[in-house]
Amino acid sequence: MNKQIHHNISLQKQLNSLVIKRIFIIALFFITFTLGVVGLNANVKAENKFSCTNAILKDLYGVQIVGFRLTAKGNYIPFGATNVRNFDGKGNYSGTGITNISGAFSKINISGTYTVNPNCTVELSSSTTSTNGIVRDAVQFGTIVGRGREIITLQTSPDDNVQTGIFKKVVKAQKDKFSCTNAALKGLYGVQGSGFRLPTEGSYVPFGATNVRNFDGKGNYSGKGITNVSGTFTKTNISGTYTVNPDCTIELNDATTSTEGVVRNFSQSGTIVNSGREILTLQTSPDDNVQTGIFKKVW
Repeated sequence: MNKQIHHNISLQKQLNSLVIKRIFIIALFFITFTLGVVGLNANVKAENKFSCTNAILKDLYGVQIVGFRLTAKGNYIPFGATNVRNFDGKGNYSGTGITNISGAFSKINISGTYTVNPNCTVELSSSTTSTNGIVRDAVQFGTIVGRGREIITLQTSPDDNVQTGIFKKVVKAQKDKFSCTNAALKGLYGVQGSGFRLPTEGSYVPFGATNVRNFDGKGNYSGKGITNVSGTFTKTNISGTYTVNPDCTIELNDATTSTEGVVRNFSQSGTIVNSGREILTLQTSPDDNVQTGIFKKVW
């Protein structure tokens, strides 16, 4: 009888121990889960702590602008531009760049002001001075996207020009350890080019291209692609060199060889953006072509 009682007491202790362990495990699970939810909510609140003011635009942005300008004769001609602008977070910016108006290139200095509205739209007023002293004023209206990392714009003045632009932050986030050297570009990039080419005789014809290029981080790249010039497709092999400047602008020099053996040489200027994951370009040679490009890292 005593043995049976002792056995029952021992069994009860074991059961109590198991119950206590299970209660502890369940409690630990709920504590961990609760802390995780609280931490997630804190992160979400931190992410949502975002307001559209002038302060949201700060530091370097690469810019690419494409479209058409109206001449004094009343006809539209193709336009392209690339530049880099430094926003101060207080409503001002400055920068340098290059424009191509129907084959006429100009280097420019840029200064301007901007106003960010509560709904994340923005108005930018620019004054550009070319190396030959010509001053042009322009106004753009757009929207800030990507939590201040990009701006998409439409020129509103002069209103006879039809031009759109994209601004992309050079360094995506403060945590990115990024410096502008040749080593910033390494690996595969997908490329898309578009614009207009001027034949030996005649008017501008539309152009498009897509290719993939492998950058070696040392100033060289190679790749393959396809072009369409006014409906004529050509497969190409590409080789070239590049130079990255300290301000994150870049020069690229291409040699493309078609499957028919035709060799063409090109030069492009642009800006590295998104911490080296993208490049915005404008073709600078041959100078009678008006072509822009965007490079995006494959992975």
